[in-house]
Amino acid sequence: MAPPSSPSKFRAPPDFEGPITDRKTTDILFLLLKIGSWAAMTAVAWIAWPLSNFWTVVMPVDYLGQICGQDTMSSLPSLQFTDLSGNGVCTTGCYTGPAITTNPAAWTQSDLTCRYGVTVGGGVTAANLVANSECMPKYESLNLLNRCIPTSYTTLNTYFDAASGTNFQGSVTDTMNTAERFASDVWTSAPVLFGCGLGISFVLSFLFLLILRIPKFAAVITWVSLLTIPLLIGGVGVFCFTSYQDYKNNSNSTTNPETTWQITAFQVSAYVCWAISAIMLLFAIAVRKRVNLAVKCTKATARAVCAIPIMVLYPLLQLVGFLAYLAIWVFYLCTVVGMGELTDGVVDIGGVQVTYSYYKYTDNAKYSFWFLLFELYWTAQFIIGLGSITLSLGFAKWYFTVEKSTVNSSSFFQSNWVAMRYHQGTAAFGSLIIAIVQIVRSIFAYINARVEAMERADPTSSFMPYRTCARIARACCFCCLWCLEKVIKFVNKNAYVQTAIFGTSFCTSAKNAFGLIARNILRIMAMSFVSTLTFVLTKLWVILGTATCTFFALQHFYETTLYSIYGICVLAGILAWFVADMFTDVMEIGVTTILQCYLADEEILGGIGEYCPRELKNFFDGIHQDSKEMRSDQEGAVRKKGTDDSDDENIEVHKTPPKRGMKSTSVVTH
Repeated sequence: MAPPSSPSKFRAPPDFEGPITDRKTTDILFLLLKIGSWAAMTAVAWIAWPLSNFWTVVMPVDYLGQICGQDTMSSLPSLQFTDLSGNGVCTTGCYTGPAITTNPAAWTQSDLTCRYGVTVGGGVTAANLVANSECMPKYESLNLLNRCIPTSYTTLNTYFDAASGTNFQGSVTDTMNTAERFASDVWTSAPVLFGCGLGISFVLSFLFLLILRIPKFAAVITWVSLLTIPLLIGGVGVFCFTSYQDYKNNSNSTTNPETTWQITAFQVSAYVCWAISAIMLLFAIAVRKRVNLAVKCTKATARAVCAIPIMVLYPLLQLVGFLAYLAIWVFYLCTVVGMGELTDGVVDIGGVQVTYSYYKYTDNAKYSFWFLLFELYWTAQFIIGLGSITLSLGFAKWYFTVEKSTVNSSSFFQSNWVAMRYHQGTAAFGSLIIAIVQIVRSIFAYINARVEAMERADPTSSFMPYRTCARIARACCFCCLWCLEKVIKFVNKNAYVQTAIFGTSFCTSAKNAFGLIARNILRIMAMSFVSTLTFVLTKLWVILGTATCTFFALQHFYETTLYSIYGICVLAGILAWFVADMFTDVMEIGVTTILQCYLADEEILGGIGEYCPRELKNFFDGIHQDSKEMRSDQEGAVRKKGTDDSDDENIEVHKTPPKRGMKSTSVVTH
């Protein structure tokens, strides 16, 4: 039986041998509240349905506000543009004929798509109608959700410029053409893009876990991470400072108000990067003696993941669950958004005022949207929290098993059942706190966007002199809320581990986790710091490896058919980041869980027992051996000092080594 624990340490049953089996359902009230929120979301959509025109969101709407493919337009399901702002008319289908000439004099009525009742004749030429944004020459397009999307926006701008005699291309063409070419490259290179972006990144991530188990290699990676990441941040600071000097040495930049803020931004960014780099290096030096503990925990986590490889795929199961919920959420959102009122609008196209009709959201729709957004945040965090508890249960069971070779994927299924059966309420409680902070951040972002729009609309407002102070205040609010969210997520992660091990409720687990962090602040800070940098380097390694493989594969298969290979490589790197993040999320939970299991060993069971993985056991055996050698050296130094201090009268002093709890004694003989 373990000795009674002090108030400052863990409390556990006397027969504690790992994750408890006699569990009770925790935080049931918050689980009921979560179910109630889902019911309320459904009720909102149910009430909105009779007031909503769902098809205004799903189907295209013409310039008069009529829904293509519905009611009187049932035989005209497609929307063909009649101007550059996206207004159009309902048609039977998208144009698939030959390209129309760019010579306005050759245009006829059959070459144009016009607003209802608009025709060429009576002194009105086709060029006049196009210049007035009443018609648009028929263009080659793709049918995307019954919307005839131009295959080239350059062609539309060319038509308009030829008809109006203006140069309107710059406002639309560059961005749209880049998007068109990128979409074309993605479609063409899809096999290589997804094969490398998902397949190669998955292989590289799992290979990294195997490499971490190689002796000494984990330590090398950790120390490389501790030095590389701060140096990279310092390198960014050097780049910012170089850019600052270039701007400063340019006489035009120092006198141009538009570039003055860029000079200040580069200067401040350089100093901030250098400060962050220096702090990280100093902290790495301060915790250097605790780095080995982080290395051993990382190696033990890698071994646990290799023993239960299905844990790596668990985030995919979470993703499937979230996508299923997202499909329902999007349907509810479309129902709410459909509660719009038909409103007239005006847009300026090349100096011509063009009228159109659109559906404006009602106040009820806006309030419902904020509720749905909060519900989305809460459910997303709920899925993440439940996954954290499940993974923590799996890692804890692996730690507290003597014969670790007997732990396999079947034990993880048991962990999943335990989390679903007993601890959904705890996940709902923790996720609710994060969701509240996230919705507050979203509201602040919305208010900030509205204020900036007001500033742009009325630059001479009396409020303008206080604009800088207002921006600083808003930035401080954003920063504080961001930091608060990060702190809550950190506490939640540790609380979920406590729930997994001891089966306690969220408040009890959070309190125990906070006490654990306070009692072991240096070890946990070192662990978080080292593991974060290691996993950042892991992500960079996976991303660079995936992008490199993608580059050579594209050069081999699609060198002459793509507009830009580099854009696809960047997209493959983004996909690789998501895959690597999935791996590192599992590893982070594993490192946190194994560290807390070790502390449970230390505080509850009175030391490192038979459960401790060999990576950690070897580490602590080495520490104990070093401690014995240090004590032996100290005892030898004491004996030597006693001999040197003997007097000239041959007084022999025999010094006995001190025992624990006793002072040293000397026997003096003449």
